[in-house]
Amino acid sequence: MLANIAAGLGYGNPKFGRKIQRTWMLLRSWKLYRLFHYNYLHPECRKMSSSFQDAFNQTLIAYAGYNKQEAKSSDNLKQLLDGKFRVMFDRRLHKPIYFQHRATFRQRLKMLAINFGMSFEPKVLQELLEKVKEPMDNHFQRLNYSGVTPGARYKTCAVVGNSGEVLNTTRGSFIDSHEMVIRINNAKARVSAPSLADFVGSKTTLMFMNSHILHQCSRNWKCSCHPYGSEVPIMLYLSDMEHVLDVAYCGKEHIAPLFLTDRRFDMLVEKIGRWYSIKQFIQKGRAQKLAERKLWELFKQWENVHRRDYHYSSGLQAVVLALGLCEQVHLFGFGKNPKFQHHFHTKQRAEHYSHDYEAEYLFYHDLEKKSIDANPFLCETATQIPPVHVFR
Repeated sequence: MLANIAAGLGYGNPKFGRKIQRTWMLLRSWKLYRLFHYNYLHPECRKMSSSFQDAFNQTLIAYAGYNKQEAKSSDNLKQLLDGKFRVMFDRRLHKPIYFQHRATFRQRLKMLAINFGMSFEPKVLQELLEKVKEPMDNHFQRLNYSGVTPGARYKTCAVVGNSGEVLNTTRGSFIDSHEMVIRINNAKARVSAPSLADFVGSKTTLMFMNSHILHQCSRNWKCSCHPYGSEVPIMLYLSDMEHVLDVAYCGKEHIAPLFLTDRRFDMLVEKIGRWYSIKQFIQKGRAQKLAERKLWELFKQWENVHRRDYHYSSGLQAVVLALGLCEQVHLFGFGKNPKFQHHFHTKQRAEHYSHDYEAEYLFYHDLEKKSIDANPFLCETATQIPPVHVFR
């Protein structure tokens, strides 16, 4: 709206409109966020937060609930639906291997647009059994797998993170003993380095990955993306709207289900992650008692620290997924150990700048200690949170 006003005054430059909007939000933020906040959370979740009534928590919850990336993704999706492609993407789309999947690509875009049109619903966690486990059960039944229990949560789940810390203890057999094993971003253990199986196991029930990984796989013969076998289902977080083309292509080539995460689920994880990251950042500065206007300035400092590009990790999303699918959750490879590299399967030592792993570790600690009542967004899911144990 403010950008439109600027255009009406003769200032057509989009940057000018954004500057007006930022200035307006800075001047009015303490009032706007207070008003925004009161209608945001369910009443029972407001009561659960022990210090909910103070200005710090009110402003924190409102700011954590704000996701400016969602609008950007919606704009990118609209451009694709309108046929406004980047030059490089348009060339790729017209290559024979992709052109034959153009109709599927557009159908996927339309389905995604419907999903984007849904308002935020934290109870989406309750839909995971139907939307995720049921198709997986059907898939494994077709393959004559034993032990499939339709309609019920998995008894035990292992979420295997990619931290180098996982190489500190040999728990491979124990990991494989879980009914469900979730792995992340195609971390290779069985094919390229069999000895790693002693530490991380080899069984995989679901591969959770960022769509950038699938985009890389799309260059392989028939979109081969299966370090743990072609029968393993893949759940995909869509980090770039153009990757819908990879989903259309690879979905036709894969035997196992290829899921896209529900955008409402993505929004839930975003809010949980931002809440922990912002809260920890401010508490480190011991600034809880500052006036709301000062708090807003600290929130902007938080954005600057994260280069205005904060994003939760794939590991956090996989853990929240397990909370809705499992009766008991065990986490492996979620931590930091200076003796090991950042990822057990690569030589990378530095953390990704957009992730706040320290805040995510605090979330896992709270899950383990059953101290999650303070997180209002997790409360809103109205879901029975299973016991969680972090193996270090």
